[in-house]
Amino acid sequence: MKRIIFISLMAPIILFGTLLYFFIFGVPIHDMNLWMLKRAYSRVEHPAESKVLADAVYLGGPATHGSWRCTYVVGEVRTSLLSKQEIQDAYSFSAPLPLAILFFDDEWPGELPWFTWESEFKIFKERSDTPYLVYSAKKDIPFLGDMRCDD
Repeated sequence: MKRIIFISLMAPIILFGTLLYFFIFGVPIHDMNLWMLKRAYSRVEHPAESKVLADAVYLGGPATHGSWRCTYVVGEVRTSLLSKQEIQDAYSFSAPLPLAILFFDDEWPGELPWFTWESEFKIFKERSDTPYLVYSAKKDIPFLGDMRCDD
């Protein structure tokens, strides 16, 4: 009898603790998916002439509030002496996952994280070589109650 009472008292505490954990730290499946995207991105072969200027990682929503969707983005700001076309050609053959390239003199998407990254990385725009953001993104993932995806 005492065991049944103990279990019935512990169940709400465990449930509340689990919900509180998810609220504070987010849903672990998103962290695992981002980790897998990082691992896949780490196998991308970059042009030998390119150099890393900054890392770019994002787990969040595509808008500031109310999207109820998650976006994962992993990439790097890189620079190269190659032309834009040569850079695009270099990535078109060796990618283990779908990649996108944004050059700093092109129009960037108006959603997160690109909207904030464009201003954050604008210090690289004035370089004499060709700076670019190469990334892989997974969009429109159900947010599963993860507040990080609702920003």
